[in-house]
Amino acid sequence: MTASRQAASSTLNGVPEVVPSFPLETGTNGVGAGDGAYLATRLLWQERRFLGRFALRCTTLFVLIAFLIPNSYESRTQLMPPDSESSTLGMLAG
Repeated sequence: MTASRQAASSTLNGVPEVVPSFPLETGTNGVGAGDGAYLATRLLWQERRFLGRFALRCTTLFVLIAFLIPNSYESRTQLMPPDSESSTLGMLAG
């Protein structure tokens, strides 16, 4: 980029332009400006440490919450009398 083009594109109506750290124009590797999947993958790779720390902190928080919430379940058991057919078959067999 030439100096005159850089100076002209650095401000637009008095507002400075934010230039991303990855290339948006077609470079030597053939990646075009419309290749959003590549750019998104590259952005995620650049921010992998932040994303890893964020995931670890969220996991730790949710595990702590899971252990701090009291157990609230109730178990019930009801014994049923044996069927009349099964008792008759038991007497015939034995």
